[in-house]
Amino acid sequence: MEHGIASTSVSTLVWLLATVILVAVASKYIRIPYTIALTIAGLLIAISDINLKIDLTPDIILFIFLPALLFESSYNLRFAEVRDNVRPIVLLAVPGVLLTAVCVAAGLHYTTGVGWDTAFLFGAIMSATDPVSVLAIFRKIGAPRRLSVILEGESLFNDGTSIVVFRIVLAVVIAHTVGNVVVTIEQFLVVVLGAVALGLVVGFVVSALLSRVNDYLIETSLTLIVAYGTYLLAEEALGVSGVIAVVVAALVLGNYGRVAAMSPTTRLAVSSTWEFFGFLANSLIFLLIGLELDIEKLAQYWPATLVAIGIVLLVRAVVVAAASWVLYHIHRPIPARWQAVLVWGGLRGSLALALALSIPLTIGVGELFPDRDLILVMTFGVILFSLLVQGLSMEPLLSKLGLIDRRDQQDEYETLSTRKGMVAAALNEIERMSKVGALTPRMAAELKGQYTGELNEVDENLRDLHLRDEDLSRAHERRVKRRLLLIVKNVVRQRNLDGAISEEPMRKLLAELDEEMHTLDEED
Repeated sequence: MEHGIASTSVSTLVWLLATVILVAVASKYIRIPYTIALTIAGLLIAISDINLKIDLTPDIILFIFLPALLFESSYNLRFAEVRDNVRPIVLLAVPGVLLTAVCVAAGLHYTTGVGWDTAFLFGAIMSATDPVSVLAIFRKIGAPRRLSVILEGESLFNDGTSIVVFRIVLAVVIAHTVGNVVVTIEQFLVVVLGAVALGLVVGFVVSALLSRVNDYLIETSLTLIVAYGTYLLAEEALGVSGVIAVVVAALVLGNYGRVAAMSPTTRLAVSSTWEFFGFLANSLIFLLIGLELDIEKLAQYWPATLVAIGIVLLVRAVVVAAASWVLYHIHRPIPARWQAVLVWGGLRGSLALALALSIPLTIGVGELFPDRDLILVMTFGVILFSLLVQGLSMEPLLSKLGLIDRRDQQDEYETLSTRKGMVAAALNEIERMSKVGALTPRMAAELKGQYTGELNEVDENLRDLHLRDEDLSRAHERRVKRRLLLIVKNVVRQRNLDGAISEEPMRKLLAELDEEMHTLDEED
């Protein structure tokens, strides 16, 4: 019997992987993000006679898929970019989550008449965004980098906040009492701040371990332990947010450990491994979302589902507008065109589904959980709308707003620019090897001549490209200016840390630099 169960599970996994590969390849020809294509494939399988169903439980999402997705995204996110956009990210990921939960709950209660318990649970579920498909489109078409960082940073950090909010609301619903508000706020802070502290400790301790190991297989395995071990330690042992702990630990490893402790071979191995894990987890979760569709229940609750979709979109617009208004007074604001993208790009995905599925079937003995089916169906409806409607219309929206920067000339520029970096690195290595006697003078001269010729050819091609495309030249100029501004901002901060400049002059200088950054953002 056990052999039969194991065989069936392996067979199902193989069919799922085969479907993932086929759809991922096909999506390159039909020109839609593979995550959306996988959701559509799952929907088609769900309504067909093909028996490819598995029981998608919240534990599968929260303990198998989520740690891998969080680690992969956080590890590849540069801390300098997060730091320079920390205000919009924090505003959207903490107050934005709370505002979303409350406003969605109020909107649903007053428009559909559902109870406050149901309304607040649904609001908490909808408070987390999952813009995987949008970010894939951004990378393909060359959307502004700061916009991508804000959207991805918000998604990474609001996951932990939304889980904490959901669990508090669920506990209140089950207990039928609001309890002590002060205690609830204290619990929230302990869960969040405890997770941040745990992530920092794990990140720096593992970085120290990596510096003492010179075996890329062991070091790659250590990163896997960090992703899942940190999550389990936080959730099961310490009672803090596993999501926030993993995100912080991965940020430390990706920005400090990767530079200070990993060899080039290890960096390549870790990046390749987690790129694969991220692809696999994203692919399977979006396929399973499509497979979980229950058409009969969707038809039963379609009026409430449509209302829920409208409320979620409206509240997202309110949250983004409110965050932008605050940023206008404390930091450089979010450009109006970017606000439209942040609203339409606030997709819901796997975490919302996991939270909805984790609602228990009963409360106490024999008492069914009120409106559980309604919450599940509305959650599915919002997820499907966000993926199939918002996701598929994102590229036309970016084009309409004039935010697409990827053309054939842009691809050519990136190729030439990367090739120039490769040649320059080779010349630097030749110079180093010559100084330590690893190359004979004749061999060094021959190699220098060869690579110098390539460098001259690349420079000539780059000059021709800039002459042919004035827009590309202006975009390149903006990128250079933005990079220089970031360097200058780091100098100002470092001078403050060194005691050479006090807080008030530092803030004034940073405000001036932020204004210049905002001007460049508006031009994108």
